[in-house]
Amino acid sequence: MTNLRAILGTLRTTAAGAVLLGALAFVAIAGPGSVSASAVAIGHASALPKVMTCAGKTVTRPSSYIITCADGYTYLSSIHWTIWSPGGARATATYTTNTCTPSCVAGKNVHYPANVSLSQARSTSSGRLFTELGVAYTAGGKLHHYHTSLPTTPLP
Repeated sequence: MTNLRAILGTLRTTAAGAVLLGALAFVAIAGPGSVSASAVAIGHASALPKVMTCAGKTVTRPSSYIITCADGYTYLSSIHWTIWSPGGARATATYTTNTCTPSCVAGKNVHYPANVSLSQARSTSSGRLFTELGVAYTAGGKLHHYHTSLPTTPLP
């Protein structure tokens, strides 16, 4: 019984524990047949980090994402998320960037299959947001890595 009290005390002092205890209390009061999986998933989804878009909206699991907000020359499309958790997110996508040769205006867009990662979730005035983006892709037979910081406040 002492171990159970210690576990319950720990659960009460963490946000995730509070959500879990609340869900358990609801099941105990309402009965086990009254809780749907979607109700539990909704409570958990609100705790997940998001990413901020160029438009200043915060989203989870976007299907496309503009990386360079100033010109839109670098972006991800056809994103398929395999993991989206408090510790990070992983996906496959099409990475598109402009060659900027001879200039970015005259350059052409090139597309590569890519592996995408989001990391470094931080609490911000806009909520909990991922702050780092990594893209790994192969071009010219070589593996390339692109890393950048993500916006955490709406752009002007």
